[in-house]
Amino acid sequence: MKRIYLLAISFIALFSLTGCEMYNEYGEMMIRTQTDNIKEAVAELYPQARIVEMDNDYKTIEVDIIDNEIRRDVYFNLSLNWLRTETDIRHADLPIEAANKIATKYTSWFIDSVKTVDTPQGSYYLVELDRGERDKKIKIDASGNIL
Repeated sequence: MKRIYLLAISFIALFSLTGCEMYNEYGEMMIRTQTDNIKEAVAELYPQARIVEMDNDYKTIEVDIIDNEIRRDVYFNLSLNWLRTETDIRHADLPIEAANKIATKYTSWFIDSVKTVDTPQGSYYLVELDRGERDKKIKIDASGNIL
């Protein structure tokens, strides 16, 4: 009898939770229920952008967009506050001061990829370096200051 009672309480608790409109720590419910709000948040930053995909990552929402034929990844927290925008760029588009700093400080490393990262606090470059099996990411500003 005690087992039946515990089983009944477990089912009641389970079914009472299924009606909740809360999202989990990964924002899965948020993407399904807040699509229009996410679109509005993107439009505030990039009015001409077309949304390609929306995805959730640990406590962030990633929105892939095409803005003036440039692909960007826009990140928001679960409250839809803008965190950052990442844009892949060519190695040649890295400012000369930053490229020179990397060349002198990381002489045996190869530049694998470069992104511009725009945040509410400012912009920087995220450079991924490779050396054999090792890789390293550095943040550097346009003046060549490693952050």
